[in-house]
Amino acid sequence: MLKPAPTVASGDGTTSAASPLIWSGANRWTFDRGAMPGEPFAFLDGDIETAKASMACVQTPGKSDTFEVRAPGGVLLAKANFASEAARLAELRIPATVSSAYAAAHDRLEACDFTNQPPCLNRVVSAMKAHVLGMMRSGQVPPATDSLSALHEHCDGNCLGGICEDDVFEQLINAFGGRDEDESLPRAMNQFLQDAENQVSAWLASQPGLQAAS
Repeated sequence: MLKPAPTVASGDGTTSAASPLIWSGANRWTFDRGAMPGEPFAFLDGDIETAKASMACVQTPGKSDTFEVRAPGGVLLAKANFASEAARLAELRIPATVSSAYAAAHDRLEACDFTNQPPCLNRVVSAMKAHVLGMMRSGQVPPATDSLSALHEHCDGNCLGGICEDDVFEQLINAFGGRDEDESLPRAMNQFLQDAENQVSAWLASQPGLQAAS
């Protein structure tokens, strides 16, 4: 019978698929404790029929076990010596379902005037925070995450709030004067995004545990 992963204090997922260890932070995974060695035993964002990806333990005589995560159809998403690491890499490839707060934040970014920099910066920061909170509520990001460097372990921290969506990104490029002759991003835009990330980083550091995500 498939069971959702309970919260556990520790665990690196080093056991075989016949007796899978549920690692810390496995909120998005459902486990089949009856899986045979070599069969998928953990399923991302669903069950055997609906999961976006599945994990199996690959056992090779004379070598350490490895853990592979594959999408439907067999496409390899991640491979690691530990189940927890394979899961982390796969989750980066398949982010959790976007929260309604994130979607609303992106819509606001898409509609805002990027030539009005002070309120624009506030809106970008708000969208980034909404995205972080949405990922915390979904289990993709631990609520105790207290820095951007820690956030990067669970998602692409450079694309918070939908800033990398083509429509928003192109608006930003145009607002800051367009690409230069080398097709590089405008220097002022890079500084603008750095300022936004600095504010998000300070926000994470000042609110350990982020109770708002619970």
